[in-house]
Amino acid sequence: ASGGSGTISVTVGAGCGWEAVSRVDWLTITSSHSSIGTGTVSYTVAANTTGAARKGKIIVGEQVFAVKQKAN
Repeated sequence: ASGGSGTISVTVGAGCGWEAVSRVDWLTITSSHSSIGTGTVSYTVAANTTGAARKGKIIVGEQVFAVKQKAN
């Protein structure tokens, strides 16, 4: 339930652009939200004080990365 951070490695062809988007407010992208070519998406997860487990998503291009967090 405590917060933390992580990274997602993005590998694309030279000159290809991508964008990273979080769909929940407790999951924040801390690196550049978009780039051209290979790169890394860094994110932080806020502490879960809700008392219930929760799920969020980071979408990079057409790929979806699920983030699950236990309750406190």
